[in-house]
Amino acid sequence: MAMIHRSLLAWFLVLVFLIFVGLRIDGRTHWNFFLVFVPMWLYDLFLVAFIVLKSIGDCRYADLGSYSIKRIVSMIIFRLYLLTMTLLKTAFCVMLCVNLNSPASPPISWYGVFTPLIILLVALSFNVIHELVNFSFGLNSD
Repeated sequence: MAMIHRSLLAWFLVLVFLIFVGLRIDGRTHWNFFLVFVPMWLYDLFLVAFIVLKSIGDCRYADLGSYSIKRIVSMIIFRLYLLTMTLLKTAFCVMLCVNLNSPASPPISWYGVFTPLIILLVALSFNVIHELVNFSFGLNSD
């Protein structure tokens, strides 16, 4: 799938998600929050499938000898990093839905709900800082 199709799919799912959230918050629907988050679940499913398929493709190229073993290992580690970030986002969304469905007495503390999101943001911040340092000192591996 081309980059333009992936980005259009992502924007479309975000748009549908925001419409669902707006309808739910406005009181026009009384849907379960798990139903409201269906576009996000679809996006996460698509993202996980894409990461897994790209990882399989990377391993296939290792057999052909077109990449070095060090490059293959670094690509697989990066794909595992992306998969971990996606699973942290999904865990945050699931716990958020659980708490939003029972606002009177939330079963999970709000600190527990936002813990995966905080871990996700800290990891992404470290990644951005690492890339900026590599770029500023000319240490790009590509």
